[in-house]
Amino acid sequence: MGLPPRSVYTLDEIAQAWGATIGELLGLAVDGKLTISVLLFGSRVDSWHGHQDPLPAGRRQAHGPHGVFEKDLWAINSRGAVYLRRFRTEDGFVEVLEDDLGIEVTKSELVVTAEERRRFEQEHDIVPNVGVEPDDLCFTHSPDYSEISLAGRAYRLSPKRRAVVQLLHEAWLAGRPWMRDEVLLSQAGSASSRMVDLFAPLEGWRNILRCDHRGRWRLNIPDRQSASGIQRTFRRPKLYLVR
Repeated sequence: MGLPPRSVYTLDEIAQAWGATIGELLGLAVDGKLTISVLLFGSRVDSWHGHQDPLPAGRRQAHGPHGVFEKDLWAINSRGAVYLRRFRTEDGFVEVLEDDLGIEVTKSELVVTAEERRRFEQEHDIVPNVGVEPDDLCFTHSPDYSEISLAGRAYRLSPKRRAVVQLLHEAWLAGRPWMRDEVLLSQAGSASSRMVDLFAPLEGWRNILRCDHRGRWRLNIPDRQSASGIQRTFRRPKLYLVR
């Protein structure tokens, strides 16, 4: 079994996967289109809710990725390293207490979370370059599609879900990866009127399927002509997600 999924990627890795430069990634972040973060390891912080009129939310230790504000990213891009005290959270920000100057952040310490990477790739229909982290691209399935593995994670599928995935995989193999939702649901024998209704109870299902927001769906893997080696013989993996 391969390595488990990662939670963060360096800017170098993202740039290589997307065929971009680090400058382009920083430009997207400055424009508010991509969230770039830095990892905090037990820093003492004051938490605040909101941005316009922030309210204090207590003192704590901060761990894991925290977003870097746009103006600070521009400074890091220009100078290579800056001292920062404030970092973005989902509902506000945190302010580091340990040092008056804050924490020194260098360009090499900037990361993109796996969740943000998936969001951006799906929103902008980006297929990562083949050869970059192949385990992230690998799709395998059991003979009846009751168990599949994609992007290093395993899923056990109910009969109607496995029928949809099999239809989409066969379409991908035929070089026509997109299918209409009503066709998929009808051929799978589902009474659901929307793909979301059929798949939503399955944790992580949006990592399996991609929608063009015009009623068409496909497997979330690159087109076959650019995906040499992406499909591998099925090996029964440990099931991380079972619903």
